[in-house]
Order: sequence, then structure tokens, then C-alpha cells
Amino acid sequence: MGRFAKNPYYAEEKYPGRKQIDYSKEFAWVPKFRERIAEYERCLLVELLTENKGNINKSARIGGIHESSLREKMIRFGLKKEDFR
Repeated sequence: MGRFAKNPYYAEEKYPGRKQIDYSKEFAWVPKFRERIAEYERCLLVELLTENKGNINKSARIGGIHESSLREKMIRFGLKKEDFR
């Protein structure tokens, strides 16, 4: 079912004969794309943390992100700074 199926603006009774567009096939690549981005991001974090021997502050500075963002990403990917020392 299309994205606008429940939207009253695109309801069938408002526009009789108008077909709903099913975008599920056209955008089936989006989850795979997001998985690849996450995999790439994890690889970058591992490389940064390995290079800096688990030093979060230095890794964040070199990576150009805030320290708290790096910590959140480490939690999301299950990375621990002790693994890089």
C-alpha cells in the first residue's frame, strides 16, 4: 500500500479513478543502503578507536564529531573502548 493510502487528501472518493502508487518496490533498496551506511560508519569508528588506542576524546576530535556522539555510536554498535587498548 502506498505512503498516502490513509491520507484523506489522496482518498479514492476525492479523486475517483485515481490509482494508488505502490512505492515499496521502487524504494526496496533503502534499508540495504542504510545497512551499508551503518556498516561503513562502524568501520570508521573501529579505525579511529584503534588508531587512538581507545581514547574517545582524541578519536572524536580527529573524526570531527562531538564526544557524546561518539559514545552514542559506540553503544549503538556495541563497541567498548577497552577493546582498543
